[in-house]
Amino acid sequence: VLRAQPSVDLLDALVRNVPAGSTLVLIGRAAPPLSLARARVRPGVVDVTTAELALDAIRAREVVEAMGAELDDRMLDDVMRDTDGWPLGIRLVGSALAEGEVIGGEGPTADDAITTARSYAEVEWLRGLAPADADFLRKVSGLGWMSGALCDHVLEASDSGARLERLQSSGLLVAPLDRHGDSFRVHQVVRDSLDAALQRSDRQAHRRVHQRASDWFESVGEIDRAVDQALRADDVTRAGRLVVEHGALHHTRGRTQTVRRWLDELPKPHVLADPGLCLVAAVVSLGAGDGEAAAAWTRFGEHALASDRTECDSDIGARMRAMRSMLWIDPIEESLAMATQACDELPPGLWRAVACTTRGALSFALGDEPVAAAALAEGTAELHVVDAPTVEAIGLAHLAIVVGRTDEQERAVGLARSARRILSEHELEHMPTTALVTAVSALAEAADGDPGIARSEILLTRTHLAFLHSVADWHHMQARIALVRASMQLGDLVGARTLLRELECGAGACRPRRPPGRTLVAHHR
Repeated sequence: VLRAQPSVDLLDALVRNVPAGSTLVLIGRAAPPLSLARARVRPGVVDVTTAELALDAIRAREVVEAMGAELDDRMLDDVMRDTDGWPLGIRLVGSALAEGEVIGGEGPTADDAITTARSYAEVEWLRGLAPADADFLRKVSGLGWMSGALCDHVLEASDSGARLERLQSSGLLVAPLDRHGDSFRVHQVVRDSLDAALQRSDRQAHRRVHQRASDWFESVGEIDRAVDQALRADDVTRAGRLVVEHGALHHTRGRTQTVRRWLDELPKPHVLADPGLCLVAAVVSLGAGDGEAAAAWTRFGEHALASDRTECDSDIGARMRAMRSMLWIDPIEESLAMATQACDELPPGLWRAVACTTRGALSFALGDEPVAAAALAEGTAELHVVDAPTVEAIGLAHLAIVVGRTDEQERAVGLARSARRILSEHELEHMPTTALVTAVSALAEAADGDPGIARSEILLTRTHLAFLHSVADWHHMQARIALVRASMQLGDLVGARTLLRELECGAGACRPRRPPGRTLVAHHR
């Protein structure tokens, strides 16, 4: 209410000279333009901000139910997400739900009720904003996370940082996301509706805003946000390119669910027609332990690659060969040949390193230990440089097994522990495909370490193996061989015999395509 400078000066003087025994209360939608910093250091001064006033889920449910409406858990989650606990917004939702139930018929959904709150917020909160500020918020609200640099890039402006700080300090629409004032967001209750309003009124401007935001997020390495903004712009081609370029590496860093979400948000026909996206889908399926799905996606990718209509990365064929060799869906000699060819064709990076480690593992399975050691060492070195911890740990575990065949037992134990340490540092122990790493760790601890840790690693490995379905049989079998040896070191002969029977099933009648005498069990026993 107080806007004129003389009135503000008078209030400022009053704040600075409150007599003893008096209490002054200032209430408003915005921080008052007063010199309150000195007042805040005095005892008895309390700041109550929107964060303290926001209702939690329990209180929100109580408010709505007291108004005669009901919220199930799903609706409550939607209300809390879209209102941020704003008390009046929750009351408006409750009123809309209760009114619908009184009138009868089909009651309103949570979305219908939240629309009421959004309409109120748009009218009340945008009222009084300068036209330039209102236009600014309509254009940037859909970005979610905002900074001055991002908004400057999107709008081709130079004053966005100062504008965001002013809007944050003078109203409810913009909230800070950190203590440094570097990042902000528009209140959730109006964010989506403002973005939708821009899309309705100027579709080209809406598309341009989100495309430029995607470009900026990609430039700073925020790939998840870059994909989201590309999808908001309906730019499926750009989103697909980002997933192809970054999906496999994100997966190796334990962000499998993020990559899966990207794939789910892309149109399925687009994924099936793009060999790179099929390859990423195969990687995600492999990471989930579903080898059959990984093989199916690989075949879809090969089909898309063979299509005359497909334009793709020149390296995609070699990546596909690296993936197929890792799955070992062909006879082992053919898989090794594909891995070797991929190593020769691919430039240094994640996929060449994957091909090298696969070549090393398959060479060892066929008894060529020198080639296996060299390929695994080369592959793990590249994986360390590109920061692909999951695959690096698996490669080091394979190398530990190869080195363990020689007299370098101390080095083998060191490699096994290095592989296990990578999983711990990156919190990747939950991934089933790391079974070989935990199995080799169990062997190292049983032979030269803590028996208790070894037993825990055996249990964790058995859990991982239970979730793997038709995934790279050499991976399965190497892990079980390591568990057999660890069980024997611990004196658990019953466990060792059980694992041997499982191995014989996998290497015998269950997998008849491999030549006798060339199986992993025959090689190691």
